[in-house]
Amino acid sequence: MRLTLLLLIALTVTVTAKAQLSESADFPGIEVRDGYRLIKAVDGLTFPSAIAASEDGRYWVGESGYNPTSPPNIKQITLPEDGPGTATVIFTPGMVPVGAFLPPLTDIVFNGGLLYVSHRQIGANGWMVGAYSRFDPADPMGTFQTIITNLPSVGDHSNNQLTFGPDGRIYFGQGSATNTGVVGPDNGWIEDAPTFSELAPIDIPLAAQAFTPRVPFPADPDSSAVTAAYRPYNTGAATEGTVVPGATPDNPVNGMIIGTGTVYSFDPDAADVNSTLRLEAWGLRNPFGVAFDSQDSTRLFISNNGSDIRGQAGDPNNPLDPATYVIRGNRPVANDYDDMFDITVGGDVEFFGWPDFFHDPETNVAAGSNDATYCDSPVLTDADCSDFVFAQDFRDGLTVKDAFGAVGPYVSVTGFTTSNSEAFGFVGDLFVTESGSFSPQTGAFSFTGHKLSLFGGQTGEKSDFVVNTGTTAEAIFNPEIFNKPVSAEFIGDRLAIVDLGVVEPGIDLFQSSTGKVWILERDSTVSTRDLTAFGAQVGDIYPNPSRGNATLDLELNRPIDLEVALRDLSGRAVRTVYEGRLGAGFHRLDLSVTNLPNGTYIATVRSGEGLATRRLVIAH
Repeated sequence: MRLTLLLLIALTVTVTAKAQLSESADFPGIEVRDGYRLIKAVDGLTFPSAIAASEDGRYWVGESGYNPTSPPNIKQITLPEDGPGTATVIFTPGMVPVGAFLPPLTDIVFNGGLLYVSHRQIGANGWMVGAYSRFDPADPMGTFQTIITNLPSVGDHSNNQLTFGPDGRIYFGQGSATNTGVVGPDNGWIEDAPTFSELAPIDIPLAAQAFTPRVPFPADPDSSAVTAAYRPYNTGAATEGTVVPGATPDNPVNGMIIGTGTVYSFDPDAADVNSTLRLEAWGLRNPFGVAFDSQDSTRLFISNNGSDIRGQAGDPNNPLDPATYVIRGNRPVANDYDDMFDITVGGDVEFFGWPDFFHDPETNVAAGSNDATYCDSPVLTDADCSDFVFAQDFRDGLTVKDAFGAVGPYVSVTGFTTSNSEAFGFVGDLFVTESGSFSPQTGAFSFTGHKLSLFGGQTGEKSDFVVNTGTTAEAIFNPEIFNKPVSAEFIGDRLAIVDLGVVEPGIDLFQSSTGKVWILERDSTVSTRDLTAFGAQVGDIYPNPSRGNATLDLELNRPIDLEVALRDLSGRAVRTVYEGRLGAGFHRLDLSVTNLPNGTYIATVRSGEGLATRRLVIAH
């Protein structure tokens, strides 16, 4: 059936070429997707981690307190169209009782007139525990209220970003205490919390297993301690079938009310908030970001940091040399990619495998931790392949959900957001920050990440959007450019990106006042014209998604020379559909997608006067 002009109203033609990256004219060393422009909106921040916006045009940024010499705080910022913004402190730890507001601040969200903050505080047991608090930004000191606390954030990872669901509940990720389930010399918090470990969200039977350190450290100078997964340090081996009880508000463990490596939700306005806690997913190492699909309110996306090797440079003058690398982790794992996951909220609790399963980056399917892939590293041997820590019967009864998409190895996937802006484009797709590899602590011996990526909301396919192209610390950590993006948030039709700045713990690099907020927007200097300007009306591709053949309708009001092609998300042409002159009138083109792999493609209709595009999803 011929498509009508009603389907064409929103489509424009742009004289830019295929979707690709070009170096920013303003920030050398940074590449940006063609048709978009990167603006440094606010700088001079110290390790910022999150941004929040109100409906009436107020904006705030949270500084994480990432370095002990830089406490967390919240600043109100301006984002003027024609110049750099300002930042004014509105909330500091000194405004509330001692120990009530401690780092790291991992998120701020504005909802219902209040700012909600993810942070730590001193718990009833004297440890630093995770908490979510809220206050009116007009009166922070007078309205500050902790709504939930005693979350298990004393370990390596904390309570992370939060989002509000359509049901009014808060959904959040809780990081794991350790790298791969076992406390070891890499866990610097042992001396402050010697009885802490991974906390199970449900009752977990353990396999017979035990681990000993490879290196001495103050808590174990002769490297003789024996520790099992989900056990405090130096408490001995686990016997087959030993059950670790799940932590709940009714049955807390060490005062903690939830398990680690999890996603939970709760009702922030309930009289008894703890009683509303609901486990949504587990088997995650560090679920940092959470965000709902802008097209499906029952679908929650999760970003997750993969496990790593854990160690330190043996030669401070050559920190990325694997020959001198010192392994500190009790259960090292190589090549566990950072992933994106998705769950259906309100359904069954979903399991993602950690610490016994990781995901193949090509297939997104889970593989056991003893697979040779996960000990393939210049610093590991076959003997380092990790055995399972869950009892076999229990493990065999678990269903490990596939990953939605692989982000990359050692890239530190952090925050993300989904587009709902027709003006910005990519509606329903995810913009994901990769803050960087933390080399060499993670066992990575080159710098990876340091970019903003685009994920197809239906396909999980990844492409680059903003990239720091540096390969050395000097190039990547130029304080004037895009360094370590950690979260992203749409503000109207513009995308705000929060950049931690110059910080890389693995090489002991911390520079205050180098954090920034960037704005990414459509480039208004790129000229656009209505489709009729080059004599064509282009219909939608049908069917879409396509399992085999698909068609694209064109209607020309005059003869014109055209190239019609299918391209992947990087802009590479995978099939030329038509090239030559087409006469005036109606044309139906066969796109012939039968032999193309599943994924998202862009159909481009190009003349000498411009380019029109249509998106196609292939799902055989």
